[in-house]
Amino acid sequence: DDIREAPALYMIEELTRRGAEVVAFDPEASDNVRQQIGGVIQYADSKESALSGADALILMTEWQHFRSPDWSEIAEALKGRYVYDGRNIYSPEAVEGAGLVYHGIGRGYRS
Repeated sequence: DDIREAPALYMIEELTRRGAEVVAFDPEASDNVRQQIGGVIQYADSKESALSGADALILMTEWQHFRSPDWSEIAEALKGRYVYDGRNIYSPEAVEGAGLVYHGIGRGYRS
């Protein structure tokens, strides 16, 4: 739950600066994030509620809770089709197999 220098905070700052509405879920660090940035973002009670109607999924943590997603369920929940994997823990083929567009941050471009 240590959020010092957490990349997610920089991502939140940039996205909200550009006018994005951010809904976040973190099973361990949400309370600390809420203390640090307050109501700048919305806090979901579950990963499912964070995804419902979202334009994109952005993974910025490596918690075990997120390691084995059901890509079909995620594809149904998302309004958009984009998955940004900030930790490169997902298989691009699995994500794309569900009809989603995968972007592994730092992995390079995939066409």
